[in-house]
Amino acid sequence: MTELYVYYKLESRHTARLREIAARFPEVRLLRKDGDAQPPTWMEIHIGPQAEASERALAQALAGLISGPRHVERFQPA
Repeated sequence: MTELYVYYKLESRHTARLREIAARFPEVRLLRKDGDAQPPTWMEIHIGPQAEASERALAQALAGLISGPRHVERFQPA
């Protein structure tokens, strides 16, 4: 089962909106990089059979809020 790790920059002024949107995806873990400079780096972790679908849906919902590209890394269990 593939796990997706997605990271991107998001201006602090959009934090409340990000959390509001992410709350619609309870299966996704949302993390913020500790001690990061501005704008901070955020990470989404998508696991399970709907990982690809939730990643696409969340990317679409966050379009226009993110500063720069979304980086998607795919991992498989060893």
